[in-house]
Amino acid sequence: LMKGYKDSNPTYFEHEAIFLIGLPGSGKSTWRNENAMDKNVVCRDDILMEMGNGKKYDQAYKTVDASKVNAELKKRWESHLQKREDVVLDMTNLVKSHRNEYL
Repeated sequence: LMKGYKDSNPTYFEHEAIFLIGLPGSGKSTWRNENAMDKNVVCRDDILMEMGNGKKYDQAYKTVDASKVNAELKKRWESHLQKREDVVLDMTNLVKSHRNEYL
């Protein structure tokens, strides 16, 4: 990956940050499970289920505080980036402004 910072030369990294983008049920997690086994994965749905204490997804979605899920998601994402580890962001990521939060 190459990231150009304002007021600096482009910086090259040896690791990947992969964004999965698509509608629910379109195969993002299937792709992740088949192709990214050697990478760290940050997935909002996984975090939601962890915080749901064994509840089914629809119940966890209704009862878990979304702001806490989002805070944990961002914490995990930034931790992998700071360590310069390969990481996959498994979310719908349909809205450009939401994707930009993680770039």
